[in-house]
Amino acid sequence: EALSNSGDADATPDIYSYNHTLDALANSRDPTAVTRADSLILEMILKRKPNLMPDAISYGTWLKVITLSEGTDKQRRAKDVLKMMKIHNFKPTEYLIKKLQDLGVSGTGGS
Repeated sequence: EALSNSGDADATPDIYSYNHTLDALANSRDPTAVTRADSLILEMILKRKPNLMPDAISYGTWLKVITLSEGTDKQRRAKDVLKMMKIHNFKPTEYLIKKLQDLGVSGTGGS
């Protein structure tokens, strides 16, 4: 379900809308939350608008979705988050580095 496909046709989601939706997914404990979060991040990137690119909150909340999921592939998914950060030249914050390390991911470029 893309944010842009719901509600008022004139309403355009902003970074806050996306981040709140990611947080709702994290808190939902829905078995499809990780896949839905992956799709939402991809939607943000494919918009190709600088003000919609994932930010530290987006990446942190994406990691929260992964952390709270019941999946067994958390480390692989966290590596995908790091890969996405690197592809888009996003320098992870200390908080994000810690979350990635908690999920067993190294090579974050942190201290």
